[in-house]
Amino acid sequence: MDVTIFFILLALIFGFILGFLIYKAVSKGEVLERAEEKAKEFFDRQKEELKASIERDYDARFENWKREAEKAIKKKTLETSRASLKGRIGEQMAPLLPIFEYNPADARFIGNPIDYVIFDRYTDVKDRNTDDQITIIFMDVKTGKSAYLNPTQKKIKEAVESGRINWKTLFLGDLSKFGENIPKYEGDIEENITKIAGIEPNKLCNIICKVDSIGVKNEFEGGKVAHVYISDDTGSIDVSLWDEYTDLVDRLSIGSLIKIENGYAKKSELCGEIELYVDRINRGTVTFLKNNVK
Repeated sequence: MDVTIFFILLALIFGFILGFLIYKAVSKGEVLERAEEKAKEFFDRQKEELKASIERDYDARFENWKREAEKAIKKKTLETSRASLKGRIGEQMAPLLPIFEYNPADARFIGNPIDYVIFDRYTDVKDRNTDDQITIIFMDVKTGKSAYLNPTQKKIKEAVESGRINWKTLFLGDLSKFGENIPKYEGDIEENITKIAGIEPNKLCNIICKVDSIGVKNEFEGGKVAHVYISDDTGSIDVSLWDEYTDLVDRLSIGSLIKIENGYAKKSELCGEIELYVDRINRGTVTFLKNNVK
């Protein structure tokens, strides 16, 4: 009996010790698990705070850089615009200066590829009905520190000095049904004319067309643009007149017949249609072929 009680007590003691050890092990595991969770929460919180701090610092630096870049761009654009404006004013005011040796009324500003064509003595012949000879002078006005001609102007100067100047009269006839039969040009000029349907993007072209509608001038920082819609017997196209070329809309009329040279064709990123650009970069020109323009 005593032995049985002893073993029972021993089993109880052993069970108690085993249970205590199991409890300690479970408690330790929970503690470690909770500690790991707390550590992860702390790490995540620190990571988010660090990320937010970096983003705030980046945003502040980016805004500061953007402000400085905008100031630099505006300053450069303003300086360029001022220089360009001064040059244009000088070109337009040249006939009024004492150094200009011809009658201002005889000068015709064309801007591109040279500034003026002067019909010397034209006003006297017209107003006084005299028999004086008229001399035609090509003139380009230069401002700034240099007076160098660009390669195209040098070619024109050489053509004038070499006497490669001709006169042609183009008779268009009845234009009331324009589009049914595009008028033909004499000589090799006709070979350089492209139909609107044959215009290819990223290329220069010369076209003869009719003005269908005229847009307004839109000015913005650094330039201005106006749109004119034109057509021939093969189709129609939108023409963008840039900077000094926008003044042409003041002279155009609906139905005017014009010739565009060195128009640059480009596919619009917005609508995917081909548009024609007339600007100083490509030295485009617009010639009036119909008499009833403004």
